[in-house]
Amino acid sequence: MANDTSTDELKLLDCTLRDGGYYNQWDFPRELTEAYLEAVNRANIDVIEIGFRRVPKDRFLGAAAYSTDSYLETLILPKCAEIAVMIDAKDILSAHGGAVKTIGRLFDQRDSSPVSIVRIAANVNGVQDTQIIADELSRLGYRVCLNLMQSTTCTNDELANATGDVRKWGTVNVLYFADSLGNMKPIDVERIVDILKENWDGALGIHTHNNMGQAINNSLHAIDLGVGWIDATIRGMGRGAGNGAMECLLLEIASKYSDRYHPESLFGIATHEFAQLHSKFKWGSNLFYYLAGLHEIHPTYVQQMLSEDRYSDSDLFDVLQTLGQIGGQSFSQLSLQNAIAANYTEAEGSWSPREMIEGRPVLLIAAGPKAREHKEGIKTYIDKEQPVVIVLNFSDVIPPSMVTAYASCHLTRILSLADTYQKLKRPIITPIKDLPDSVQNKLSNTKILDFGLTIKAGEYEIRDTGCTSPVPLAASYVLSVCAAGKANKVLLAGFDGYAANDPRQDEMNDILEQYGDNSSRPPLIAVTPSSYNIKQSSIYSSEL
Repeated sequence: MANDTSTDELKLLDCTLRDGGYYNQWDFPRELTEAYLEAVNRANIDVIEIGFRRVPKDRFLGAAAYSTDSYLETLILPKCAEIAVMIDAKDILSAHGGAVKTIGRLFDQRDSSPVSIVRIAANVNGVQDTQIIADELSRLGYRVCLNLMQSTTCTNDELANATGDVRKWGTVNVLYFADSLGNMKPIDVERIVDILKENWDGALGIHTHNNMGQAINNSLHAIDLGVGWIDATIRGMGRGAGNGAMECLLLEIASKYSDRYHPESLFGIATHEFAQLHSKFKWGSNLFYYLAGLHEIHPTYVQQMLSEDRYSDSDLFDVLQTLGQIGGQSFSQLSLQNAIAANYTEAEGSWSPREMIEGRPVLLIAAGPKAREHKEGIKTYIDKEQPVVIVLNFSDVIPPSMVTAYASCHLTRILSLADTYQKLKRPIITPIKDLPDSVQNKLSNTKILDFGLTIKAGEYEIRDTGCTSPVPLAASYVLSVCAAGKANKVLLAGFDGYAANDPRQDEMNDILEQYGDNSSRPPLIAVTPSSYNIKQSSIYSSEL
């Protein structure tokens, strides 16, 4: 196919720190940021999207989440490349004070800012609401790009109408279409480009994802169709399966379209610094992202489940199948919980914890490193006070002889620990009816205390012989056991918590909040250091 894009029209935009920030909360080390800027400068990249510019959030996010002018002025920015930031239209439109005032708080006049380009991310069905943002940014002197999200899910009429509306504004310089769900194929690129060209006479851009391994192919095909603005990231770093790798895209462009780029300038940072990040965060296409793309499921569902070790491959397949049926184009925690819940039966147990626990203190031991750090204090407390001791899943911080019971509620964990449980010769608290026959057979020589578990998104209920929880989380399950057993107090060791920006921290705090909503439940006290929103004491205190 003949190339419809001239060398002069071609603009390569690198958005590594913006799209890659979904993996590290946009908290890139300064040395890496500086090395990255030097590398893309030498490669002669046209535009660097340095990060987002966001309305302030109530949790820690790194510099690339806000990309303020004051921060950018501390960096050595390439002279040959334009600097861009991205804003989320929903973020701006829902901000206190309205869109115009919010833009005024976030952006100075263009002539006093290191930024020259602002990209607006918006869904096609919300394009009309975005005009006020584009108009205000244009008034301030910025070049404006509008990214039409989830373009493959739009009908021809939806795309045509949205494009026609944007053209009438006269304030958008580049119209992008984004492969948000990673399911775009070359035939989709052709369809979308044809529609946009019929209704838009300005520059076009494409942002591809790599769920189905098509990011670079789709980008090159777009160039052949006359799309001039092309996105990519170093080593493909980006949300979910990631993007096309800029170093590979440059090799293709250098051989087919233009010799003004220098791909070899990216080889070092791609195979060293970003290889180390890849080893840590493991973005990239795999079977789960492929399935998500195939079924038009937002990649964040896969990314979040892969980041947590409690989900098995089978869980992922089941959740994706469910999301494919109920719809998963937009990510929400509630939808994920609903999809997980759909794969759990409603089962009541046959064992009441009251016979073990009633009127006694319970010491829960989780896997946090602080439990091991304070193991002598824990053992001393157990010897002196003789509490009920329940270990979540497994820990060897104390000997099995000091453990009353182990507790586990997730099939993946129970499968991996079944042989260990047999050797420990201690009771196991678990919802036995949820376990397949093969696992029950493995535990046939182990005493099972059958406390039931039902998963329902948004619900937390504790009964005599079972509970309902929004997630299959051992902590939620075992807190229900303590409450059902009428403990007089519950002491938590090894409940260290996660980083403030880790979704598991919010998830656990939500569980603790729901537990505490009922004042009749036994009080919770963390006795080793914890970052959760919970009362704190010390395992060494004489007044526990």
